[in-house]
Amino acid sequence: MKRSRLPVIAIALATSLSLLAGCEKAEMPLPKADTTEPPAPQTEAAQGGANGAATVPQSERESTLKMARQEIDQLKTKIDELGVKAKDASAALKEKLTAETRVLEQGLKELETKFNALKDASAGAWADMKASFNASLDKLKQSVGKSGQQSKPTGSSY
Repeated sequence: MKRSRLPVIAIALATSLSLLAGCEKAEMPLPKADTTEPPAPQTEAAQGGANGAATVPQSERESTLKMARQEIDQLKTKIDELGVKAKDASAALKEKLTAETRVLEQGLKELETKFNALKDASAGAWADMKASFNASLDKLKQSVGKSGQQSKPTGSSY
């Protein structure tokens, strides 16, 4: 009789261990992901922190920074052109344009600082930094546009 119990106990023990092992690996079914387009790779900065902030795709971040850099370079060129116009202008206009150019150059320096902060912004701070940068960019564009309009010669000599 002792022999007939041994296989039953062994089977019961094996069954218990397999059920116990199966309990540890039980997982909830996951929803199927849409596989039409693979997700863009993200850097650690764009993945968000522990607070679960929304992430910005790396490609969007790069294109935004590229366009911002182009805008800054265009504004710098326009401000430099105003400086050249100031050198060739009459005394009264020269003084006015020189003062405006200094103010615009200071605004450009502040915009560069915001751009550098935007480049280094975490995923959680990206949206706020981008909004702040865009507001400063628009303000400087308007100022440069006004200065450019005022520096044009009046009259119909063309």
